[in-house]
Amino acid sequence: MDNQALTRTYGNTDLPEGTPDRPLVTFALFAYNQENYIREAVEGAFSQTYSPLEIILSDDCSSDRTFEIMEEMAREYQGPHLLKVRTASKNAGIGAHVNLVAGLSQGEIIVFAAGDDVSLPHRTVELLMAFRNTPNSHFACSDMGVVA
Repeated sequence: MDNQALTRTYGNTDLPEGTPDRPLVTFALFAYNQENYIREAVEGAFSQTYSPLEIILSDDCSSDRTFEIMEEMAREYQGPHLLKVRTASKNAGIGAHVNLVAGLSQGEIIVFAAGDDVSLPHRTVELLMAFRNTPNSHFACSDMGVVA
């Protein structure tokens, strides 16, 4: 495991604890060398309407400006969600990257997004409803559209 990761916290550090009706959800955005797309992906994460929400922006040691853009946007964030930004000191690969972020997550449910995903504001709400409407579910995914 990467013990040299840098993690910073921004946003609403007084995030309320989850309840049975409104569990704490983590929106985890995974990025690696996606500087051309990351700004829109982060904006989509910030736009989520669900609360309480922890957002984790995680970079897997990109060689481009991906992390710098994420960090800049996090410093300017004024929204209602708790925000964590992390970068690894060396590239872990997608499987280990997911495991590292899952270990950092405090949410009862984790919404996964890639650094080139542009999430609509209701993505987290709809995924949570899918879990509630499907007893014993362990995984749900959201639909996608391609913008040309």
